[in-house]
Amino acid sequence: MVLVGFAISAGHAAVLDLTPFLKDRLEDKGCQSRGMDFDFHQASSRDGELTDQQFKQHVIRSKDISGESATRWDVSYTLKDTTYRGIPVKSMQFVIGKSYDASQRIVLDLRKAADKQKFNHIKFNQSKQSDMAPQIEKTAHSAEIYCYLGNRFGMDEM
Repeated sequence: MVLVGFAISAGHAAVLDLTPFLKDRLEDKGCQSRGMDFDFHQASSRDGELTDQQFKQHVIRSKDISGESATRWDVSYTLKDTTYRGIPVKSMQFVIGKSYDASQRIVLDLRKAADKQKFNHIKFNQSKQSDMAPQIEKTAHSAEIYCYLGNRFGMDEM
């Protein structure tokens, strides 16, 4: 997997732009456009094995949120110097549920007025197929974008 959106600005820390890699899922084709493969994370690994070296360099902290649950795993990565459409990305989370449903969550930082404006101009996929369109929860200071990626066994629910 190669990221095209990696850029270095003179005098500043390197910034990883996730736009070129996530745009097809979030805006163009829909969440399931590339199947069940997570972005940047190996789906079969509960240990948090990241698949992209550039993404790894922007991880401040990883946390296994699932605890001792035998029915699901859930790992979250807190990020630094990472953006989507120029908006800071706080974290990404990858989840596989008890019926092998896979999803990922992206949290954007909307504390600045300029970032809120940028967010409001993003044309997220509005597919009539609910599984294809990302689900968005917006608060005063952040936006959480959920993408359902599918189920390994072809079942949407248990």
